[in-house]
Amino acid sequence: MKKSMQVMIPIIIIVFVSMICGGCYYAFYSGISKNSPYTENQNANITFKNEEYPRIMATYSMENLVDKIRENLTGSFQDEQCGSENEIIDKLINNEIDIAIVPELTNEQREKLVSSGKTFESFTLTKDALVFMTSASNSLDNLMSSDLVKIYSGEIENWSSLGGKDLEIKAYQKSKGSYIQSLVESKLMKNTKMKDPVKENLIGDEIAIGNLTSEYYNEEGRIGYTLYNYYKLMYNNQNEGVYNPDKLLSVDSISPTKENMLNNSYPYTITYYIIINSSNPQGNNVRKWVGTMLSEKGKNIIKEAGYIAN
Repeated sequence: MKKSMQVMIPIIIIVFVSMICGGCYYAFYSGISKNSPYTENQNANITFKNEEYPRIMATYSMENLVDKIRENLTGSFQDEQCGSENEIIDKLINNEIDIAIVPELTNEQREKLVSSGKTFESFTLTKDALVFMTSASNSLDNLMSSDLVKIYSGEIENWSSLGGKDLEIKAYQKSKGSYIQSLVESKLMKNTKMKDPVKENLIGDEIAIGNLTSEYYNEEGRIGYTLYNYYKLMYNNQNEGVYNPDKLLSVDSISPTKENMLNNSYPYTITYYIIINSSNPQGNNVRKWVGTMLSEKGKNIIKEAGYIAN
């Protein structure tokens, strides 16, 4: 009996530790903190002095949101830092920022955080999506993912092949290496090579579409892609005199609505996360900020900024 117990006790300990480690691994690698210490109504009245405000860095697609959050929580406007995901992750590891706001990380980026020897926590902040837009005159309202792959690989070059008009497809692309282009390559195309873009069908940077002439919008035969938040907040900004008559396409018979992004049914939904160092003590300004953004107050700020609140 004693010998069997001597054998069993180490096994039990190993299993118990493995369960704990496995849970931590899953919690971080899934991108969602499973043990959030915050309640929905906590920190509802928190405000910050500018000198107390955490150092935040976000991807460019979150620029308007983080600026709005700061203005709401401090009462003053100041541009927040923005950059690429790799730059943000490096700064978080090196303690150059307190809070990172990024989309779901790549395996390499996750490994970089893990290999830093530090531990991190992540929390869901908002949703976005890769969306496809076409001329309002296009008779098609839905494309399957396989159709999009064939369009951008060059296999399909005329809308009539998809049941539309006998019209050449003008498939606009983003510049190589941009975040949105990388999304299309990894999420849509996967192992299928995109055709070389013709010069007039290549957009120079991620937000250049917002500055192009109105003839580009609604150009018959065209299809392009962007982020849902860009489409709603930048390409249709009446205050800036920008209007985009293009329509958004459903993909796989699912329309790119806020509801479908919240329930993740739209196939190219993107989740943005808050990531902080676990060493932040309870009650410090970083955790107060996180708690505020997870509260009802935070959700209202996100909605007021035009973004999608969870």
